[in-house]
Amino acid sequence: MHACVRVCMWLTSLLWCKASSPLVTSHCILHHAPQGDIIASADSDGNLHMWDLRSMSEVYAVQFGPGKINDVAFDHRGDVLAAALSDGSVRLLNTASQYATGFSSHVASCQSCAFGEMGKKFYTAGMDGLVNIWSPCTQQQPAK
Repeated sequence: MHACVRVCMWLTSLLWCKASSPLVTSHCILHHAPQGDIIASADSDGNLHMWDLRSMSEVYAVQFGPGKINDVAFDHRGDVLAAALSDGSVRLLNTASQYATGFSSHVASCQSCAFGEMGKKFYTAGMDGLVNIWSPCTQQQPAK
């Protein structure tokens, strides 16, 4: 299984890298939860990993792809983690239950995702030149 080879974690001035595979990937995305004790990493093989900074260990891993994960973002509470995929879709992962849902966001690669307004809105940007605004609860675009 290919995984994001190194997840670099900074605790105060200490840099610690945990190698999860001897294979080197050229793409690794990192994002930390608002509470500060969980970090998510994603790689070009569609693997998403959750890491606990307190124990310096992997909590769990989820396979979203065969395609590349371009971006990840936590909501304002750290309850939901979003992943923007190269196939134009978005996956929303409940971090407690590890239940994931997905929806089509763009006709080309979804490059970026972000939560806003205390989790009430969710934004995606794609290679199709569009920036979409979504309701994360309904996964629908709000009325304009």
